[in-house]
Amino acid sequence: MEKFTSTRFEKIVRHPIRAGSKRLTVNPIRTAPRWKTPLWGLILAFSAGIGIGTILLMLPISSASSQSSNFIDALFTATSATLVTGLIVQDTSLYWSFFGQAVILTLIQIGGLGYMTGLVFIVMAAGRRVSLNQRKALRIIMGGGMLGKIDLEAKNILLVSIAIQVLGIILLLFAFSMNNPDLKESLWQSVFHSISAFQNAGFDITGGSGSFTEFRSNPLMMMTITILSFLGGTGINVIIAIILIRRWQPLNLDIKLIVVGFVIVASTGFLCILMAEWNNPLTLKGVSLSQKLLDTFYLSIGARTSGITSIPMSNLKDYSLFLLSGLMFIGGAAGSMTGGIKLGVFSIIYFSIWSSLKGGSRTLAFKREIPDIQVRRSFAVVAVSVLYIIVATSLLSFFEKAPFIDILFETVSAFGLVGLSTGVTPDLSIMGKIITILSMVMGRLAPVYIALELVRRENAPLYRFPQEDVRIG
Repeated sequence: MEKFTSTRFEKIVRHPIRAGSKRLTVNPIRTAPRWKTPLWGLILAFSAGIGIGTILLMLPISSASSQSSNFIDALFTATSATLVTGLIVQDTSLYWSFFGQAVILTLIQIGGLGYMTGLVFIVMAAGRRVSLNQRKALRIIMGGGMLGKIDLEAKNILLVSIAIQVLGIILLLFAFSMNNPDLKESLWQSVFHSISAFQNAGFDITGGSGSFTEFRSNPLMMMTITILSFLGGTGINVIIAIILIRRWQPLNLDIKLIVVGFVIVASTGFLCILMAEWNNPLTLKGVSLSQKLLDTFYLSIGARTSGITSIPMSNLKDYSLFLLSGLMFIGGAAGSMTGGIKLGVFSIIYFSIWSSLKGGSRTLAFKREIPDIQVRRSFAVVAVSVLYIIVATSLLSFFEKAPFIDILFETVSAFGLVGLSTGVTPDLSIMGKIITILSMVMGRLAPVYIALELVRRENAPLYRFPQEDVRIG
């Protein structure tokens, strides 16, 4: 008997078969090359951005000293900017020239809005149609939407995003002008920080090591920065839907889960940080009640996504750093400019656990059933994320001499694309910088991989194995 092989099968299905007077030809199913899938399109786009940014930042014109930057520092900064993280190995305001800062800001804007969103806008402006793969990638990046109208939704999100950033520039210009009479410098700082805050990048050019600590008592500036961070971290599509619908019941389940997740995470973070730091002389002790509430509000919002706060992280207590690590791990909404496992995943897991504790066999939320496949994907995102953070933290602890809580905080900050730092990052060794770069890449691509690649590979099983119970507890 002739051995059956894949080559033999290909010959069979390609061989024309006679059916009466007609000739029928069966062609094998062809799948798109791996490099043409949405995931690999994103990987290639981000890689191109990081590569071009690294080359530009290595030029002498990019540094304030007019000397070429070393490859690792340029690569680290380009990766942090493109993936809107905000971790730095060189002070952005002192080390980089105006040209270098402009390169960083361009990478932030492109990386934050998403390569696919910008690409679709350019394609539509040129009068060309958006491909199906681009539509699929956009739907994942934006956290949902109708496939047939996803390009129009992306265009609207892009335009609204630009409008919000322009409004932020105007408000910040007033705030910076109060302390700096140089209009040109105030304008540049307003543009830079409006984009950085909205994209949740965490970069700042105010100087010093404490982010916006010197503007702690400037409510206009800090509230503008915080609101920009909130809008960028929540997702413009969510904000638009809430504004247009203005009622809770008609909202789809995805938006409801994001809102519930945000309320739980933000309120828990606010109360816990306030209690933990109330008597800390380095942070909240000795300031007025209103200032305590404002500082805690800035921290509970900015520490989860943008990385711009009014309190130096090195002054926080260890359990506050651990709590903030949890907030950074969760991150913002799907389709926003943030990292982390996302609020939607957090909410799905919350309702799944709650349904299990009530004895339910299905995951229910707001009188809707969440498909089991999405529940499994959510747990997969969390499992992969936790596993990576454990490995990366262990490796950094081996190569770096720093307290464990600081290393853990730094790792989660990189993975969550937040950019907060206790001061460890600038002193990292070359190996430590490489591990942190990988953490930023994993934080951006790992959830997208599970959302895009695993969905592409899913097939309906032709049969099921017998069920058997196992012991739990």
